[in-house]
Amino acid sequence: MLLSSFITPLALIASTVVVAYPVDTRTSGVLVARTIPSKFAEHAAAAIKAFGPLHTKTMMHSGIGAIKASKVARSKKLQTVETTIFLAINADKTENEYKDTLKKYCITKEQFCDSGAGTEADWKKAWGIISTAWANYVNKETTLVTTAAGPAADSFYKTFEEPILKSNNIQIHVDKE
Repeated sequence: MLLSSFITPLALIASTVVVAYPVDTRTSGVLVARTIPSKFAEHAAAAIKAFGPLHTKTMMHSGIGAIKASKVARSKKLQTVETTIFLAINADKTENEYKDTLKKYCITKEQFCDSGAGTEADWKKAWGIISTAWANYVNKETTLVTTAAGPAADSFYKTFEEPILKSNNIQIHVDKE
């Protein structure tokens, strides 16, 4: 009896303390980020299919940054993967289908890591998936806009997009900025 009157309040305090602690959003964000990739690939492919340009109006870029790539794409009447994903997320305001998948990763690497949503490796993995879906979307030809030095060996273009484009016999028009 004495033991149970001592243990019961301890159990109550212990359970109350556990419940009272706030959730560590940095840790939970990483866990969420690591559970997304299977659905993420489906969402990336669906978004690209729904909001992508004509299959021959795609533009790859490497080494020039997303902002400059977007300006070059507009001037050439082409579309980048970032623009395509952005259009999908904006069109998805009511359903929130992409809220926890695509939207989470469609910020700069620095913003992603600083927000505590995950690590640089998580961000790179997500954009590798998006790059793969984008390269698979292309049909017949695409344009690559890059620096005078060309794409870096470890770029998303060289790592994910170029191997797919070449294996699918896609004609690549290179434009060095």
